[in-house]
Amino acid sequence: MYTVRVKEGRKTRDKLAGYLGEAGVSAKVYFYPVHLTHFYKNVLKYRCKLPVTEQVSQQVLSLPIYPSMSTEEINYIINLVESFQKVGKK
Repeated sequence: MYTVRVKEGRKTRDKLAGYLGEAGVSAKVYFYPVHLTHFYKNVLKYRCKLPVTEQVSQQVLSLPIYPSMSTEEINYIINLVESFQKVGKK
């Protein structure tokens, strides 16, 4: 995984994920704040506020990367992200 940060937040991040998905690129959110998971909240009764963690978790998106990925595939993803930055997030 190669994780990027979309500083505009969840709405724009999710739009980027959709934009990539429409182009055949599987981008996903893999990192959620552990203190907000079922186990920590309901089993361990863990209660805390971690505002920076929660904010950043709304901004991260993991892009595909793997050993046999070609330069063309990498450039395709880069070009899509750049295109989204120019026109897609509006």
